[in-house]
Amino acid sequence: MKNKILSIFLALFAVLLVVGSVYLFISYISELGEGFITFFSSSNMQKMSSAQCGLEIPPEFESIRSNLAGVILPAIYLGLPLLLVAISLLMFGSGYYYGKHKTIEKYHLEKKVKEEVRTKVNEKMKSEKEKKKPKNPEEKPEEKESK
Repeated sequence: MKNKILSIFLALFAVLLVVGSVYLFISYISELGEGFITFFSSSNMQKMSSAQCGLEIPPEFESIRSNLAGVILPAIYLGLPLLLVAISLLMFGSGYYYGKHKTIEKYHLEKKVKEEVRTKVNEKMKSEKEKKKPKNPEEKPEEKESK
């Protein structure tokens, strides 16, 4: 039973890790998307076509540029592989303990069935012995009835 609980715990932890990672990824992508929307909606295309520069850089782009070396690249080159390894280890552990639980459960079931079969065979052998037991020739039929 403890193996089954440990298996479920590891699987739930792996799922929680995946859900947390997806949440962080979606929140970062939505922040990046807001920066692009701000950029395209605030830039004046008529100023761009003339000699003046009509680009307005939103503050989200500045945060992306400042986070590139400190957050984004380490997350891509170190965080993603570590996340995948951690998820793999958690799922392997979960499967291992689940398989161990199933094996132990199967062993106990087989042991119980063998014990039941052994008991039935012993009972049957006892009843066969009693049937084959020679009757006492000294005993008279009248004495059997009185007993």
